[in-house]
Amino acid sequence: MIYIFGNSHANFFNGLQPGYEGEHISKKYHTLSIRPMSVMDLKKHYPRLIEFIKSSDKTRDYILITIGEHDCRMYLAQLIEQTSYVGYKNVIENYTEDFISILLDLKNKGYKIIVWGGHPSTNLIISKYWSEYMKTLAIKFKLPYISLIEDLVDKESNILNLNYYLDSVHLNSATYLPIVENKLKQFRR
Repeated sequence: MIYIFGNSHANFFNGLQPGYEGEHISKKYHTLSIRPMSVMDLKKHYPRLIEFIKSSDKTRDYILITIGEHDCRMYLAQLIEQTSYVGYKNVIENYTEDFISILLDLKNKGYKIIVWGGHPSTNLIISKYWSEYMKTLAIKFKLPYISLIEDLVDKESNILNLNYYLDSVHLNSATYLPIVENKLKQFRR
């Protein structure tokens, strides 16, 4: 089982469309969607995360926290704008290090973690660097990593491939789920 905690995007793994909040269990995934959810909100919701994953089997289940799209589209974009775009990579790195510290805390508690590099937001520059830096941190801390950034961006035009979206923000589980299923099959037993 993969326990997936995050914003409305968490429930896409169970084929649910935007607007569904709460907990849902399928054969493969146990999801909990809380809105809003960003790295900043994750600290506030940490006790709820611990409550959600306490029934997991630490020997075989994985934890995946699906945040990042909203951070890239909203919070990071605002923080970077405040710096007049100077040092935008430092802003993203500091922000993602807060996220990885929470994942490392879970790892230290014995949970198996999958680092989520995310899916692209409407701000592709920030999304791509977020994902790239998350991958760097995952490698550094020997954590498995998956991302949908490259899969959902049109390679020729370098823009969102809207075939995978209901709108410019929310994924369409009917079109993207086969991609994410393929990436996650290695974590299911």
